Amino acid sequence: MVPYLTADEVRTGRGGKTVVSCLMPEQFHGETRGITASFHNSYPEDVRRRVVENWARYGFGAPGPRTR
Repeated sequence: MVPYLTADEVRTGRGGKTVVSCLMPEQFHGETRGITASFHNSYPEDVRRRVVENWARYGFGAPGPRTR
């Protein structure tokens, strides 16, 4: 169900094809600028503090040690 293909293209499996690279430009040279996705790295300090302060109110036990 690709709306830009004609019925014949859908039936025969022919039509437009696309290849997309999701690499960042520096990754072409073997470098990486990414950071680990985590609670600590993904949210600003005020949001993290508010979540930790309200953790028990949300129904969870005491928060464990912070990991990066």
